[in-house]
Parts: sequence; structure tokens; C-alpha cells
Amino acid sequence: MKRIRFWFILVFLLVIISIATMGCWDRREIEDLGIVMGIAIDSPKSTRGEEQERKESADYGERKEHRLTMTYQFVIPKNIGGQVGTPSTGKNPYSNTSSEGDTIFQTSRQFSALKARTPFYRHLKVIIISDKVASSVNMNKLLDGFIRDPEIGRDVEMMIAKGSARKVLEMEPEKEDIPASSLVEMGKNFSSSSRMAPPLTLGNMSKKMASGASFIMQRIVTCKKGIKLAGAAVIKGKTNTLLGWLGEEETDGINWLSGELKGGIVEAVDDKTKETIVYEINNVKSKIKPKVNGEEISFTVDIESEGRLAEDWTIQVDVFEEAFIQRVAQEVEEEVRSVTQQALEKIQKEFKVDVVGFGKQLSIHYPDVWEKVKDNWDEEFSKASVEIKPKINIRRFGRRGTKM
Repeated sequence: MKRIRFWFILVFLLVIISIATMGCWDRREIEDLGIVMGIAIDSPKSTRGEEQERKESADYGERKEHRLTMTYQFVIPKNIGGQVGTPSTGKNPYSNTSSEGDTIFQTSRQFSALKARTPFYRHLKVIIISDKVASSVNMNKLLDGFIRDPEIGRDVEMMIAKGSARKVLEMEPEKEDIPASSLVEMGKNFSSSSRMAPPLTLGNMSKKMASGASFIMQRIVTCKKGIKLAGAAVIKGKTNTLLGWLGEEETDGINWLSGELKGGIVEAVDDKTKETIVYEINNVKSKIKPKVNGEEISFTVDIESEGRLAEDWTIQVDVFEEAFIQRVAQEVEEEVRSVTQQALEKIQKEFKVDVVGFGKQLSIHYPDVWEKVKDNWDEEFSKASVEIKPKINIRRFGRRGTKM
């Protein structure tokens, strides 16, 4: 009996040791990895890319459709400061390297010949596409290599740059060591700003492109101080290409319609005193209700929001008076109605694309009607009437009031 117990314990210990050491067999030291944090996709700036296209046309008897310049932002671990007791090296903690090719996969493989370390994508945070590429290339095809790659996470942030995508990776970060990380942190400010598009990951973008739905993406613009996330890029579902831009107020309106808002403010004017009042958004709920009457399709959008009176210039007014509170709520409602109507005008009449989800609600409530119009939904949507019904509830007033 003791002999059996001895062998049982021995085998058990061997199994435990084997399991404990299995995770280390393929370990790769961080110094040996070419860690990629950000990727920028542009069209070639020089004529070299065009000359290469002409050469390939002669070689293969047909012209190559597109040529890309990709820029990888590699981390240099030994140059990253911030560790306690470790002085800063004063050297750049990242490097940007570019390469040209006809496809994502081909261009990516070329980095192995340009860098001593093979690219490692597990820590990739953001992919930036220039407006020139986004408007001329089907992005579902463009990003197929990234979507298929098991090393690239589905949570990678996707953005569109107005102008050069590489320049975005060359910005001077304020807090983060790496520009790509700083950019992702800026994108998270959507929770406090209603004038930028919500963050979009590679996984969610892939789903939207596969469904044929139009959508918006965060837009990066350059300014005197560097870069700014403001407004949105409109992506047409039928072509998966950049259709155009939404300004900051138009993006604000789209966010109200879709109920995507996580925070932000609304500035309005008190009709009685003609003074400025500021409403801070705590939450927003939006409900789209479709209605079909014969051949006519219409929608009602009920928008409800709770928030607080963050600032007002009506100093002599008692902010606790019910009449004043109702008046402020009505003024904010009018402002919300104005920005949403402005946004609708842009997407319905100019762009003729549904980036809010009106078609989805129609398909849920009127599936038979949807089957008839889905192939030509952009045109049908441009003719649909939309009634917007905002409801503002002011729950808090801050610490100021004449009765304090």
C-alpha cells in the first residue's frame, strides 16, 4: 500500500512540475521583440510609388489598383523612463519606420528586412488611415489582413486622419511616452465630449463593414498645438469608403440621435434674461420609432436626458424656482432639436446615408417593408421624415443658489 502511495505522489508531482514549466517554453524576452504600438496607412508621397506601379503594369500586363505606405511605431523599451529610481535616458522611447507595398500583408513582411526585430503586434493600440486611402480603397479589403491575423487584437482602435496618417504618429505626446498610447487616451475623452465620434475598435468596424451598414469614425485633425480629435468621418456602407466629414456640431447631433452620448455640455440662451446657460449631460437615452403609412416611411426619435445646470449667467434669478428650471429645460431642448436637425440635414440630404440606425429599427418593427427597401435604403432614408422629441430633466444645480 505504501509503495502504491509513493508512486502516486511521484507521478502527481511530475504532472504539477510539467504544467508549471509548460508556459515558459516559448517565452520571448521583451528586448528581442519589435513591439508595434501604432500603425499609419498612407498613399505614397513620392513618385517612387507611381513609378513602381507603372513598372508592375508593364511586367504583369495590368495596372496595380493601389499602393500603400505603412508606418509602424516601434517601442524602444530601454528608453522608456518613469520607473522609480531609474533616471530618464533622454532618448526617444519609440521609432517610426515606413515601407511601401501593394497589400497590408506584403508591406508588413517588409519590416522584417528593415528592423533587427520582427514586428510583434500583441500590444498594438491604434490603426490610423489617411483620408486619401480611406476615400479610394474599400477598407473591408484593406484591413482584411489585420482582421485575419490572430496576433492582432479585436480591440485595436480605428481612426481616420485628415491628411497624413504618419504625421499623427510623429506628434509630441503630453503625458504618455508613446504617441500611439496618447492618441488612444485622447479617444477615451468621448465620455466627456459630445463633439467627437465614439471610439471604434477593429472588431466592431469589421462587423459594420460585413453588414453593409454606414457608420462614423473618430476624425483626427491637425492644429497649431498638434492634433485634435473632433468631428467624425462618415463611411459609406455600400463601398466601405470615406464619404465625407461631419463637423463638431453635426457629430454632436448624431450622438444625440443614436443615444451614444456619455457626457458633454449644451450651451443655450435664457429667453427671458438673454443670458448664457450651460447644461451638463449625465446620461442620454434615445429611442427610434418607425412608422409606415402605405409607401411613406417616417420616424420619431424620443431623446431623454438627465443632467445638471453647470453654469448660468442669470445671477439675479433664483435657480430653485420651478418656472426657471422649466424655462432652462425648454431652452436646452430647443438647442438639442437644432443640432440634431442640422445633423439630419447633412446625412439625409447631402450624404444620403444612415449612420444612426434608422434602418435597423425599421427591419425590427416592419421586416416585410425592410425586405422591399433594404437594397435601396440610402435613397429611401433620404426621403423619410423624422420628428425629434427631446426631453431634458435638470436634476442638480451645483452649489450656487440665492436661497443658500
